[in-house]
Amino acid sequence: MNQRSLNYGLSAGYPRMRYVTPKNAVFTFLGLMSGAIYPVEAYISDVDGANVTFDSGAGAKSTSEASWTPPEPVQLRDYSQVSGPTVAFKLRLSINGVNAPGLLRFEMHLSTNPYRPALSLAVPAGARFAAIQLID
Repeated sequence: MNQRSLNYGLSAGYPRMRYVTPKNAVFTFLGLMSGAIYPVEAYISDVDGANVTFDSGAGAKSTSEASWTPPEPVQLRDYSQVSGPTVAFKLRLSINGVNAPGLLRFEMHLSTNPYRPALSLAVPAGARFAAIQLID
C-alpha cells in the first residue's frame, strides 16, 4: 500500500496550538461624570506574561503604551475581541499596579458572543489601567 505524508511547514517538536496569534480587542469604558463612551483599542500579543498594549492615537500595536489613563473617572463595561488567541487565555487587570479582583477569560468575551457578561470595574481619573496576558 502506498502512503503519502503531508508537510504543512510546521516545525518539528512544536504543537500547532502553541503558535501565537496576535489579536486586537476593545475595552469599553463609561465616563462616570460625562456619560461619554471610551472604546479603547488594545493589542493582545498572545504571549504569556506580556503586557496588553493600548491605542494612543495611531491604533494599538506591539509598540503602543502598556497602560491607558482615563481623562475622568470611568467604569469598564465591556471587553471584546474578534477571535481567541492560541497561547494566552485570560487577562489580569490592574489599576496603578494593583491587581483587580478576578480574571477576564477570553472565550466569554468574543465579539461574536451576544451574551458577553457585563463588567463593572471603576477606574479613577488619571489612574493607569493595564492588563497582563496569562496562560490557562
